[in-house]
Amino acid sequence: MFKIGVREYSLVIMTTMNQPVPDNRGLFEALVGDGRPLLLLTGLALILSGGFAIFQSATGQFLPHDVQYLGMTAQDLCRLDQCRIVHFMFHDRVSFGGALIAVGSLYLWLVEFPLKHREPWAWWLLLVSGVVGFGSFPTYIGYGYLDTWHGVATLFLLPSFIYGMYRYFFTLGRPASIGCLLRPSESVLWSSIYGIGRACLLVTAVALLIGGLTIMTVGMTTVFVPQDLQFMGMSASELHAVNPHLVPLIAHDRAGFGGGICCTGITVFFCVWCGRRSRSLWQVLCVAGLTGFGTAILIHPIVGYLSFTHLAPAVFVSMIFLLGLVLCYKPMVSGIAFPTSDQVVTPTALPVEAEEEVPQVEDRDRYEIEIEAEHWAPGQWNPPDDNTDVVVQFRDGSRFVATFFTYQNITTLRTKNQQTGECMSGGYFWAIGMILIDEASRERIQQVVEHLLHSGEFRTIFRQLSP
Repeated sequence: MFKIGVREYSLVIMTTMNQPVPDNRGLFEALVGDGRPLLLLTGLALILSGGFAIFQSATGQFLPHDVQYLGMTAQDLCRLDQCRIVHFMFHDRVSFGGALIAVGSLYLWLVEFPLKHREPWAWWLLLVSGVVGFGSFPTYIGYGYLDTWHGVATLFLLPSFIYGMYRYFFTLGRPASIGCLLRPSESVLWSSIYGIGRACLLVTAVALLIGGLTIMTVGMTTVFVPQDLQFMGMSASELHAVNPHLVPLIAHDRAGFGGGICCTGITVFFCVWCGRRSRSLWQVLCVAGLTGFGTAILIHPIVGYLSFTHLAPAVFVSMIFLLGLVLCYKPMVSGIAFPTSDQVVTPTALPVEAEEEVPQVEDRDRYEIEIEAEHWAPGQWNPPDDNTDVVVQFRDGSRFVATFFTYQNITTLRTKNQQTGECMSGGYFWAIGMILIDEASRERIQQVVEHLLHSGEFRTIFRQLSP
């Protein structure tokens, strides 16, 4: 840490600010960045596509290419069988729209939170989820119907997604294999409230995966389950007699919906399994679950499809999911071990006398050190090349925080920023409460904290947290 007088420090800042800083990045390079903007675009496009599918169904109209393929409009088909065929098709499409919004929301969270912090599991999850999601596109082609709008959207999003994934892979500070998805973010006592809630969310994800695979398989084979035909009051052969293109179109909707549910299940499972508990994780799970289950369940009474055996599994799984959200609310939202920026009390907000109210310590028994990296998944903490928040809590309840960076990690971050364009392409780097250290291990951090306390420099570096 460099000690520079106030006047000298001000002079350095003014001189730097007066110098023009060239930015030699190209436009495309600046827009693409480290690849995350392209991945955010993918998530946003999925949300918009899902919203459009719901809106289109609410209007009671088929898409233009559907009308061209069938040779009849939704109103023409509605004149048959009390409009139940059309209602059945819209019930699939609304449910599919909800699944797309759920997946898109989860993608936005993955990119903005764990991926932003260079957590490898988030990259691998996006890869696996993307393969499943985009891979479900050809599942319905066996029936001879190619959705041109779906195909164009896929051709637009797929290159963007692939390049974003490729671009970000090289910025990961700790490259890891796909096996990192098998490591949980924390050890959980499964009999605790949080453990039971977490288990409920994981069970929900598995149920979605199984349900999605089942629907996708049905869409590729028989297309209908008995309850579907009972609701429409027609057999598959009778539907074929009405219009030979009708069954292939419905098969397309079913297979696509199954792929969306399958993708949602995979994404939810690993977000819960690998993600650190946080307010943002709880919120995105809430949005994804309420949107996905809400559209899939509520559309049934709207169209009059009220088969108990058909609805019961979805309702049962949704109740498990809601129970999981309720039980995880306090641990995720209120039980965060490490602070957000709004919890930090800046020095100007403290009274003058508080500057000297740092507890005097003579041994380590009078304070506890909590290291954020110890809550990471096994294998993610690399003490020689890493950074982590450190919270020191004293017996009187006061808590102070700082961020420890290793010298090697600064070099790693600068190399990454040179590639992504962040911080003027590696031209500078800063962090509030930053401490440089040779190795970010617990033993070394304890030695530094003890030294700062006894030297009287602790309060100069560490920031006090609000109660």
